[in-house]
Amino acid sequence: MTSVITAVGLILLFVCCFSLPEGLVALSQASADRGAVPLDERGWVMVVVGFGTLFVGGVLTIAGVVLRRTAAPQPVAEDELLEEQYGADSVVNEYDPLELNPNYRIREQRRRRR
Repeated sequence: MTSVITAVGLILLFVCCFSLPEGLVALSQASADRGAVPLDERGWVMVVVGFGTLFVGGVLTIAGVVLRRTAAPQPVAEDELLEEQYGADSVVNEYDPLELNPNYRIREQRRRRR
């Protein structure tokens, strides 16, 4: 579900890339000091669609990313097989952050020196 929310938000932001500039041009022409052209129907539509898609697309994209990052990890079939074979309390491979992230190792060494 979070992927759908994020995808819809990104599509709306993509639509915003085309509608908002045209709406801003129409708005600036209507508010010009000299030679102002009143907003026609297309100008109003582009202003509303442009700002609407910018706002809604941004909110949906941010909400989708936040929901994805805060969601609990889904169980994987391989994890379930390992739990069946070795038990739920056993650890097959010990987690070593130093092995997976070399920057973490450097940070820890600097911390020890202080």
